[in-house]
Amino acid sequence: ITYNFQAAPKPDFDSFDEKQQIVLKYLYEANSAVHINDISRDCSIDMTELSFTIIQLLMARVIKQHPGEYYSLS
Repeated sequence: ITYNFQAAPKPDFDSFDEKQQIVLKYLYEANSAVHINDISRDCSIDMTELSFTIIQLLMARVIKQHPGEYYSLS
């Protein structure tokens, strides 16, 4: 599945904790919506910890969720 969207501005990575920075940098470099399983695998973050991190980033409004558990920068 491919979602077309304009490239998001680069977030200020320093204002986030280590796991959040890893996910944000990964999504920034991907420049597209990425499935949660791919984020977990490519970032070497277990699914429980990643789910918590994603919720934090969603609440901070720096990422957005797409259908089918895909995520991208806001």
